[in-house]
Amino acid sequence: MGSESKSTSYVRKDQQPLLKVTGLQKYFSTPAKGLGGMFGRSLPLRAVDDVTFEVMPGEVFGLVGESGSGKSTLGSMVAHLIKPTAGTVELDGKPWSTLSDRELGAKRRGVQVVFQNPYGSLDPRWTVEKIVGEPIVTYERIGRRALRERVAEFLLAVGLSVEHLDRLPSQFSGGQRQRVALARALAGNPRLLVADEPVSALDVSVQAQVINLMRDLHERQSMAMLFISHNLAVVHHLCERVGILYLGKLVEVGPVDVVFSSPLHPYTRSLLDAIPEPDPHPSRLIPLKGEIPSPIAPPSGCHFHPRCIRATVKCGEVAPVITAKGGDRHVACHFPTD
Repeated sequence: MGSESKSTSYVRKDQQPLLKVTGLQKYFSTPAKGLGGMFGRSLPLRAVDDVTFEVMPGEVFGLVGESGSGKSTLGSMVAHLIKPTAGTVELDGKPWSTLSDRELGAKRRGVQVVFQNPYGSLDPRWTVEKIVGEPIVTYERIGRRALRERVAEFLLAVGLSVEHLDRLPSQFSGGQRQRVALARALAGNPRLLVADEPVSALDVSVQAQVINLMRDLHERQSMAMLFISHNLAVVHHLCERVGILYLGKLVEVGPVDVVFSSPLHPYTRSLLDAIPEPDPHPSRLIPLKGEIPSPIAPPSGCHFHPRCIRATVKCGEVAPVITAKGGDRHVACHFPTD
């Protein structure tokens, strides 16, 4: 993905956070049959469990974890697509839950989403002009000619052309469809873009093009991003800070270059060691045992302890609290790496 340094010119620590997530939880009810419970009962599926983090204006914050870690659920709550069980999501210091209908409409325009599947996120019956123009006509009174010109501008911004205005999604490749999805998000004039695995459904040859486009758009428009992915190489290329999510809980947060070069949590270390290298060093690899446990019946204590080769009795009995470790770093581990 490239090794050039990431821009941090938009991140100012004297500013208030654009996005503030505090104690966020999302539990889903699920049948208990087969889990030792009586038929008809339900147990909570802890998709997101007490997550707290901030995104500064213009910052790209990465959220990383295996499938089933709760990344997409967290992104949907940030975008106000689903309501949390507990906790708050604040935009510019105002929680979603306290906004009036009028205020909510204005705030929702400022948070746009690019979904994982470009084949399912676009209405197959709509032309590109209608798809990209929808966020504009929702919030503005605008004539047909002016709308068409505005949509054309957004298409040019994502590397498409005016010739694509009247085409249907079925006439595009996967990479082109994701560019249309990006144009639609930009048309909402967002301050925060929630990108939920935006390239995982694309061919590898196309992924780099879309990621580089997103990076260029971010730098040109000073737009903050919550970038959700399981691909550490992409996160390293695009993001400035990163949060590592495991079974609905954040286990490590910090500047992406520092976290990736010297991780504090064993889970982060295991994810990094799983990245293929031309000349790996088996002596330093920490094997990641087993699969991620069920969020319906998470392990006691530290959720990661059954898969951690450094786990002790304490890890199975006491849940670690995420704490500051200096240098804008936080970790939830009883025995973090020095």
